[in-house]
Amino acid sequence: MSVVVCTPGGAQGEVLARAGADQAKLSGAELVLLRYVQATGEAERGPESVVDEALGDLRSQARSFESNGITCRAEVVTGPGEDAGPKLLEAIRRIDAELVVIGIRSRSRVGKLLLGSIAQDLLLAAGRKVLAVPVEPGS
Repeated sequence: MSVVVCTPGGAQGEVLARAGADQAKLSGAELVLLRYVQATGEAERGPESVVDEALGDLRSQARSFESNGITCRAEVVTGPGEDAGPKLLEAIRRIDAELVVIGIRSRSRVGKLLLGSIAQDLLLAAGRKVLAVPVEPGS
């Protein structure tokens, strides 16, 4: 059994990770910190790659949860920008998450219509419980 947190990093990611950690601790589940990185070709290679940086950040966060008695691991999935939703869904299914934690934020009707929403994709297609946590830019 696992709780997957789809985290963008930064302050918003901290809020989401804490919410996921609370759920994992309550249920005794493993916590999986999952981040999508828009990276192709050169960005994925080398010791200082975007992927390595994201994974290092998540592993550091995972260690802090493990020191509080929560089993935790970190994963990064990559692809072009428009593949974020499908790539995250693929990872969520592979991990076989019982609960998925995502961030949601307010947007105008036009913004929703034109830009779509990764959160909406995950809510509608995850096929499991989803905890939607309100986060605002800079929170």
